[in-house]
Amino acid sequence: MFTGIVARTCSVVGFNDSSPTLDLRIRLGSLCDELVDGSSVSVNGVCLTVTECNNGEAKFDVVPATASLTNLSQCKLGSEVNIERSLKFGSEIGGHVLSGHVCETVLVSEASNTLQGSTIVFKASDEWKRFLFSKGFIALNGVSLTLAEFDRETGVGRVNLIPETMERTNLGRTKAGDTLNLEIDSQTQSIVETTESFLRENPSWLRTILENQVTAA
Repeated sequence: MFTGIVARTCSVVGFNDSSPTLDLRIRLGSLCDELVDGSSVSVNGVCLTVTECNNGEAKFDVVPATASLTNLSQCKLGSEVNIERSLKFGSEIGGHVLSGHVCETVLVSEASNTLQGSTIVFKASDEWKRFLFSKGFIALNGVSLTLAEFDRETGVGRVNLIPETMERTNLGRTKAGDTLNLEIDSQTQSIVETTESFLRENPSWLRTILENQVTAA
């Protein structure tokens, strides 16, 4: 589990996609301290398992399903990725609870940077936009953010970044045409899916409620 509070960006020092499983090596530096094989690390918001950790570098094996669903397949030598170590019980929790299970990549249509901060505009697919709403929680590339605006009809959303987020994460270098990993809030997804399922199985329930409201009025 993670919180969406990125420790810092780290450089990709090894990238081999010649086999079915993508071999990704990242120089973590001090973030490797007390990291052991089998540990979970969030890389651009994707929960990955450490398969090797030596001299400040960690190796991750990215299976085809994960590579195709996320922007990790677009990495190259020198790419800067957002890194967060897994949540420790008893630690302060900023952001919100994340699983590192990316829903999809979203295309950035607009990105503006100023001294005061940055704005990123993106478009979510029909499959996931029903879980998104203004002032709701999301994560982009593993960064916990609040949706400043979201249009349910078009699936277009906007987030605002403060200078600290721009400096600490790779979102500060985002530009139009980039793809970002999107994770929606799991609690929101559960509530929406449970409500939709109930209404499908009990179609008369809502009609009865509405009729009672009309009668009472």
